[in-house]
Amino acid sequence: MIKRQVLCLSLAAVTLACGGVDSSVLPGEDAAPGADGSVVGVDGGLADGSTKADSAFGGPSICTTMEPVVMAPATMGGAVAVTVDLAAGGCVIAPDFAGSNYEAFPGWGADTSMSAFQRDAFANAGTQLFRFPGGEPAEWFDLLMTGKCADNSNSNWNSPAYAALWSFAQSANVHSLMLQTNPTPQYCGTGSQDSSGSRAAALANDVKAHQVKAVYEIGNEPDISKYFGANGGQSAYIDKFIEQANAIHGVDPAAEVYGPATCGLGANCSFPASWDSGWIGAFLGRTGNLAAGPGKGSASGVSFHVYWHPEWGYSDLKEAKVDKYGFALYWENTVTPYLRAQIAKYDSRPLPIVISEISVGNGIANDASQAQNAFTVLETLDIVGAFARSGLRSFQWFDANAAGPSDYWMMTNTQARPIYYSFALWSHMGTVALDAAANVAAHDVASYATRKDDGSLQVLLVNKTSSSHDVTLTFKGANVAGRKLVVHTVAPGTPGSDTSVSILYDGVADPAPSALPAGTSTTAPASPVLSLPAYSAAVALFSP
Repeated sequence: MIKRQVLCLSLAAVTLACGGVDSSVLPGEDAAPGADGSVVGVDGGLADGSTKADSAFGGPSICTTMEPVVMAPATMGGAVAVTVDLAAGGCVIAPDFAGSNYEAFPGWGADTSMSAFQRDAFANAGTQLFRFPGGEPAEWFDLLMTGKCADNSNSNWNSPAYAALWSFAQSANVHSLMLQTNPTPQYCGTGSQDSSGSRAAALANDVKAHQVKAVYEIGNEPDISKYFGANGGQSAYIDKFIEQANAIHGVDPAAEVYGPATCGLGANCSFPASWDSGWIGAFLGRTGNLAAGPGKGSASGVSFHVYWHPEWGYSDLKEAKVDKYGFALYWENTVTPYLRAQIAKYDSRPLPIVISEISVGNGIANDASQAQNAFTVLETLDIVGAFARSGLRSFQWFDANAAGPSDYWMMTNTQARPIYYSFALWSHMGTVALDAAANVAAHDVASYATRKDDGSLQVLLVNKTSSSHDVTLTFKGANVAGRKLVVHTVAPGTPGSDTSVSILYDGVADPAPSALPAGTSTTAPASPVLSLPAYSAAVALFSP
């Protein structure tokens, strides 16, 4: 037995309390999963992060995961125990996993300055992918346009060219782009936009010529599109998807092409599986590899959007039988298995799933402004952790550089919005998801763990309750005693309030993206104990 190690150190919003009992291995052991613990992804991705085949997304995230077990609710102020198992889990987290929409139209409120402020902010938030032109602009955009619009403005109403965005993305350490092609004739020029397969092939050739790391998505929300609503609906969109996807694959057989980019799994942009609109099934029925006809195998994966609806009094959450802190569990336990079953009906490949737009707002029903707050930060972290653990290929938050219909953006042109700190905290996580099991309900205190190829470990804890909790960490397959431990935290500026609009990041109120604190360092005991204040989160980073 390892003797109990005592360490009590204040860490901004989190206190590293007196360390607990020993881990399950002897001192000096740092066991990694053996062959029997390796998890192989769809195209050879292994739990150690290696892959047999690379892609713009860097390899698969589809794997076997352990869903959180339903436990008893956390008691007010009660102690919590979390066990991280290095032999369980194994989802490879793609290097483009955490992305955001980069909206193209300045006239719609987007900041397309690609300024030094944006560059540093995206880099420090760990942004890994830009979806461009970022939502609805895709149905009015020509990615190859270089001329003037009908109103004499520059191409695409003064939007940046995708190649220019790629240069900027590289300067911000962004790994790749998701380029949305336009399946409609709508655009800013005279006549009709060329939505043919030939135009899509020309784009794929241009992407290769500019050496852009990119995947493709055809269109945006055709299920609520005015154009498709008046011009053939679902069938017409799928026809156009097949035409463009086949053309892109003709240029680059390895290219990833996603659809149907619907507004939700359900109708009216809703997410409950019980409200499935049938769009994804109809899409895969013609584009999966079990389909007959020209679309057979043309879809590289499935994409759709996730939004909550405060204007409905959160009837979508009610349908899912969860409250505002229950979505992450619903995603892992209900939506992911449902989607996997739907995909298996139409495709023998475990196709990757992409959420190309998502935003959850501030958790206040019937609040039109949806001004971001501490809830926004915590729920975003919880959802991102659930996405990683469930094997989601990637997500693109809506959005990076424009307010959107409500207060959705990560940053203004001069400062970070609260949700920015969710991404800054997540950026410290690793590349392989591990199992992290708590002895209380994940609805109350959520736990996620990852590792990196260098053997370092990362644990994310999210306290979604109105009381503080001491959380003891133990590890199966690793001994963290003596390792360097760095802790980063987020907490409400108003203690105990998840409606606080000010956020403490490592104890500093609303820090600038270029001046994020460095966290607090110490030496880890065998079983560290973190004290989480009400409505707070922490990432504990253990060196190799």
